[in-house]
Amino acid sequence: LTVSGSNVIVSTDGQPDYKANYFETTNPCYEEFTDRTQNPNTLGELNAELTIPQTPNTTNSTMPGGIVGVAVNGVAIFDNEAAAPDNIYDEVQTFDRCQGHPAGTTYHYHIEPDAISSEDSAFVGVMRDGNPVYGRLDADNSTPVLDGNGGHTGTTPDSATPIYHYHVHYQ
Repeated sequence: LTVSGSNVIVSTDGQPDYKANYFETTNPCYEEFTDRTQNPNTLGELNAELTIPQTPNTTNSTMPGGIVGVAVNGVAIFDNEAAAPDNIYDEVQTFDRCQGHPAGTTYHYHIEPDAISSEDSAFVGVMRDGNPVYGRLDADNSTPVLDGNGGHTGTTPDSATPIYHYHVHYQ
């Protein structure tokens, strides 16, 4: 992380910090996982930089496809849609044990990453608009009522003052 003016620059290689079946089989981080269908892609280094505003945008939270955020472990967060002509409901069948998979060589999450959050209020990462994203629950372990962008204003495990933030969720 580096600061540049009013932005934070997040540099990441996009590699998960756990073993996964999408590493090459010769990689020490490879782990066999046969509970789901393996897609034909393997992990590669992302070497991405995301520019995140230090003051979050709370007026327009539309973030079209591709990388919409970054998780605390440096893995890319994609939106909840699959690349055409795929269907996200079919694509879920290719997620590994932590709910990630590669598109090309870019490993990413579309849904709650089990390596970080599991039906809780854990801090998952930050979105491109500067707003944080948390697990499925609010800080008080209740299920939040979300707006059309998947967020709401409320307290978080990190802020007693209500702030706008997102939650991972299933639509």
